[in-house]
Amino acid sequence: MRHYILGLHDERAYYWPEHHVRLFRRGAVTFSRTVHAGLVRHSERVATLAPEEGVCIHHLSHPDVNGWIEKANRYTSRLERAGITAGPEGLAAFAHQRIDHWMARTRDESLNGYPAAVALLRAVYDMIDALKAWETHTGLDGTVLFQQVCAALDSEYRSREKPVAQPVHRWVAGMNNGTAAGQTAPVAA
Repeated sequence: MRHYILGLHDERAYYWPEHHVRLFRRGAVTFSRTVHAGLVRHSERVATLAPEEGVCIHHLSHPDVNGWIEKANRYTSRLERAGITAGPEGLAAFAHQRIDHWMARTRDESLNGYPAAVALLRAVYDMIDALKAWETHTGLDGTVLFQQVCAALDSEYRSREKPVAQPVHRWVAGMNNGTAAGQTAPVAA
């Protein structure tokens, strides 16, 4: 599989070479309904083509960072997915491990080049996936919590509101605006 991420393919990046069973006879494989769970081969007869032979599938997968993040969010939001979780070392250690893991598969010494950028994107995918698993495990429901915060703030704001200004009544001697002399009449302040 020859991946193009951010519009480029680079053989120094973590994803090269990557082998997938992709050309097969009908019935020779079964794809899982679970995202990224792979497939089940029903035959051991497999021909593997070396990258040097020049035969590959060109996978134009992610034109830019935005596309990567959008797909990462979509894929990691599926309930049926082969996900990843952080270990007992904690979330921050997990994040560092994932960056180290994907950088170790990169064959480039530059820390600011394309291979490093796509390795970081791949680590970000794992981090998003692990954080969503953490969120589910802890039972956090941000939507419900936001509604509770909004209700509390609305209640507090209502308790602090000043009453709407009432018309000012002043007594004006000798004035008869539909009132008897000596009574108060509304006057603009």
